[in-house]
Amino acid sequence: MCGLAGFVSPFLRADAAPGVITSMLSLIRHRGPDEAGYYLDDGLTMGAVRLAIVDLPSGAQPMADPSERHWICFNGELYNHVELREELRRLGLAVPYPVGHRGRPAGVDPVGSRLSHALQRRLCDGDP
Repeated sequence: MCGLAGFVSPFLRADAAPGVITSMLSLIRHRGPDEAGYYLDDGLTMGAVRLAIVDLPSGAQPMADPSERHWICFNGELYNHVELREELRRLGLAVPYPVGHRGRPAGVDPVGSRLSHALQRRLCDGDP
């Protein structure tokens, strides 16, 4: 089932938001009892609770691209993840997580237009 929470505010300071996002996630914890995580930045916070169905040990969210510029929280299933993972490998792109319900964060996914999915997502570009 999983769940997403977050908010954007021009007055938000990252060091002031942990209590707010953890409270928000606690309200939806029943949707994702296996794991919870969040990302904070000035002006934005986002988090996720996860119900682990596929790939139990490695589904932590939010997740980032290797530069930690692009962040994503999402809930859903990529139905064609095996084919897309193979294509990314053929293109020489690292797929560092053995996960069926994740894709690469926004801005770095060359196969994004061919996703077959039921997906809800929240994206963040950390470059001001």
